[in-house]
Amino acid sequence: MAGVEAKIMQNPPPKKSPKSPLAAQICLRLLGAAASLSAALVTITSKQTVILYGVQIDAQYTYSSAFT
Repeated sequence: MAGVEAKIMQNPPPKKSPKSPLAAQICLRLLGAAASLSAALVTITSKQTVILYGVQIDAQYTYSSAFT
């Protein structure tokens, strides 16, 4: 029995990691999701009007082939 106890004392159980890195990761993911959502809303709701040679031209995100 003395040999088993000596091995247990040599290999202590691993320490639990603190939860602060997990909380930071969750906060950063939520911040990124909120930033992406706000950027999408700004892109969808923005409208521009340009007068070029006396002709009024409207620009919307749906007119771009990259966003369709």
